[in-house]
Amino acid sequence: MNKYIESLSKVHNNVFVLTPLFIAFYKNVEPKPNNILLSYLVLPLVLYKVSQNKIRRSNARSNIYTFLNSKEKSKRANVYGLPERVQEYKNITNQCLQYAIDNNWLQINEDLSVNVLEEQNNKSNNLEVAFKASQKLYNIFKDLEVIEIYRLLGVKKL
Repeated sequence: MNKYIESLSKVHNNVFVLTPLFIAFYKNVEPKPNNILLSYLVLPLVLYKVSQNKIRRSNARSNIYTFLNSKEKSKRANVYGLPERVQEYKNITNQCLQYAIDNNWLQINEDLSVNVLEEQNNKSNNLEVAFKASQKLYNIFKDLEVIEIYRLLGVKKL
């Protein structure tokens, strides 16, 4: 039974299908030092339905504080379990980044900033909402340093 679940997980978390989510995210990100670390937040936030819906509805005035809705702790469902999800998606994130680099879609600079070399379209219909959320994810992260983003989201380690 365990091998069946592993196989199903590999089909569902396919590198070839998930890589365009990273390119859609970085297309809207200004290259800043260490912004490659933001990639570890992409899959845990845009594939989790609660945060996906909040991100998809974000606009240019949105920020991390409106995402967290920090006035009411009961509404912080966007980030419940985020540190565990970051660890869960860490390996697939590394594989997606490597695949994008190998295909000359992304470039990582010496200061660990990321540039998009070639845009990619979403190839999976069931990830259409996640693709749109990944395009808007930077609305939440803008104007903050990477370390501050991780601190506010409660992620203490990679």
